[in-house]
Amino acid sequence: MVDLSAGECPVQPGLLGQCPRRCRQECEFFAFCQGGQASNKYFEHGDFTVTETAYCRNSKIELARALGEKMGV
Repeated sequence: MVDLSAGECPVQPGLLGQCPRRCRQECEFFAFCQGGQASNKYFEHGDFTVTETAYCRNSKIELARALGEKMGV
């Protein structure tokens, strides 16, 4: 377990901040998910900078698409 009590980030500085920026730029569903979960990105791809995960696709994107279709958007 990583001790975060000192307030230090256990990953390379700035790395986690890259993904929300990339998601905002590349994903039409950013307003819905706000950049997703870092844990899913890391454990599915071994990389914090990916912009889409299976979790995001199945629980956020498909839900937003289905709601949009149902509402006629």
